[in-house]
Amino acid sequence: MPINKTVLVTGGYTGIGLEVSSNFAKAGATVIISGRNEEDGLLEAEKLLQLGFKCSFFKTDIRSEEQVKELINKIEKNYGSLDYAFNNAGIGGGSLIWEQNEEEFLDIFDTNTKGLWLCLKHQLRLMIKKNIKGSIVNNLSVHAQKIIFPGVAAYAASKHAGLALTKAAAIEAADKGIRINAVSPGPIDTAMYRNSIKKIGNEDTWPQLIPSGRVGSTREVSDVVMWLCSDAASFVNGEVINISGGFSAK
Repeated sequence: MPINKTVLVTGGYTGIGLEVSSNFAKAGATVIISGRNEEDGLLEAEKLLQLGFKCSFFKTDIRSEEQVKELINKIEKNYGSLDYAFNNAGIGGGSLIWEQNEEEFLDIFDTNTKGLWLCLKHQLRLMIKKNIKGSIVNNLSVHAQKIIFPGVAAYAASKHAGLALTKAAAIEAADKGIRINAVSPGPIDTAMYRNSIKKIGNEDTWPQLIPSGRVGSTREVSDVVMWLCSDAASFVNGEVINISGGFSAK
């Protein structure tokens, strides 16, 4: 049965975000992709449109409240409201604490923490205004719960903050009928994962650390995101689902 819903995916033109955008579109949803890279965003949205799916792209820097407000206003104007959101946009990077400069630290927090807060703030305002019993899923990381290797202090701290925002928002919006959860992916085959290989060893290192013996796929994350948005997860709220092949259990 087609999903007759409007879905926002931030950072929805690459990696996990692109997988979620594509799968929601294939399921019949109207998908809005947002992000900083206009060229890539328009390209991926056009690919989905050419396949006959409903998709649009709005350039947005989630570090800016004005841009996030403009994004939500465009969604309201063009689509009426918003049913689901996948807050996927974020950046990696980092250094050892004593080597990291202030600019890099603040950029990570402005994107991963402030940006997430701004998205939640304005998504919830629209859903509450329109009395939508919606679902929001935040993309965290295993770093939201454990430190995997040195040099990720700022990134891990930003994801720990994202975990707190997820739980706080879930409690605050529960009586509005809006559910807020998060996924916490372990090593998933994306560009960010391939960059992490350089920090932790070589291509064989990650699979050896994961009980399942392999890295995950973007589809495996997308399936959980779509489930969390569905009625099948109607009593799931304020939770974090680890998608790590057993890595989070170690």
